[in-house]
Amino acid sequence: PPTGTPHDRALNIEQLGEFWSALNDYQGMGEHMKDIIRLLLLTGQRVQEIVGLQWQEIDLKENTIDIPPERIKTGKITLRGHVVPLTPLVKEILIRQTKLGTHVFAGKSDANKPINWQSLTTALARLLKEYSMIPKFSPRDIRSTVKTHMARIKVMKEIRDRIQNHALTDVADKHYDRYDYLDEKRKGLEDWEKELKSIVNHL
Repeated sequence: PPTGTPHDRALNIEQLGEFWSALNDYQGMGEHMKDIIRLLLLTGQRVQEIVGLQWQEIDLKENTIDIPPERIKTGKITLRGHVVPLTPLVKEILIRQTKLGTHVFAGKSDANKPINWQSLTTALARLLKEYSMIPKFSPRDIRSTVKTHMARIKVMKEIRDRIQNHALTDVADKHYDRYDYLDEKRKGLEDWEKELKSIVNHL
């Protein structure tokens, strides 16, 4: 999606639980789209990175997603990829996808191209129109929700920034190996997954 004014929209605990339940119950969206939204909520990654996910980027043995520089917002500058650890629920979601072509979430007309991210925006808007108790937000706002709740459960800012692949600016970080902090990122994402499950189960 095009860049613009940063958004600060973040769902609170109650809204987050209501949205997850609405996502499960809503009949007007395919599971394909629902799983993209679930992955956005579980990983906190950028929309285009999840929508454009390719099978070759996924390592189910090492439990990682390795996104190459050309698919990353900062990749042209850093020439560095981004490794996202797979938590149990994320892995479960990926395993259940049908492998038709190169892309995990393939477009209807070409399995070797991803779905149009605008289709995701439209589908989410339709869902939210049916559930008035949930404030309106866009797919890219999900990233802010994840960041906010990770902070609430005390995932350190440095780890949150590395999980979400924010630009690293100091001299040491310019030489940062993308596999550094992998264990810390995995722990942060696992803690977030446990918290999200707890929120949903307490509805």
